[in-house]
Amino acid sequence: MKQKLQDLLVTLQTQGDSCDWPKYLNTLGLCASELVEIRKVLETERFSLAQSLVLTPVRLNPEPDPALAKATDERLPRFDHDTAPQYLRTKLAPQVESQRMAQNSKASAILPEQATKLVNLSNRLLDSGLKEVNALKQELEMDLSEKTFKSSVNPDDLFTLVAAITTGANLSGKPAPQDTCK
Repeated sequence: MKQKLQDLLVTLQTQGDSCDWPKYLNTLGLCASELVEIRKVLETERFSLAQSLVLTPVRLNPEPDPALAKATDERLPRFDHDTAPQYLRTKLAPQVESQRMAQNSKASAILPEQATKLVNLSNRLLDSGLKEVNALKQELEMDLSEKTFKSSVNPDDLFTLVAAITTGANLSGKPAPQDTCK
């Protein structure tokens, strides 16, 4: 499976647009079906214990670990304090971390009474805004329900007008032309 995927990537990189796409897509489909079969096997009960296993190193080690490097195809030579947060996603991005620290310092500078007042003020503002929106919604719904679309068309007048336009019927001074296409 690994070799097939590597071959597909090499083919795509070397041949580009000129590769044999039906063959490429066929091989890709085979790989996808093999992955589905592997997933089905792993979802069976005999592999239920494997789902709870943690597949990361147990200890942080600043020294290079050859077993870890081999298992990750040399992508991760050591599992130390710098790489662990990146791979375990426990470390925020530097910009986010600085923004978080700034917000925490602002929050710690506010007294508890002042924070309570700010929360209450925010709640009151939100409640009044919500009441306004609901009132506007009800007003709009009432306006729409009050409006009844009455037809201002008289069917007799409409037929007379259409007949006058198409055949010239009922026009003064002109007789209606006879339909000769019958």
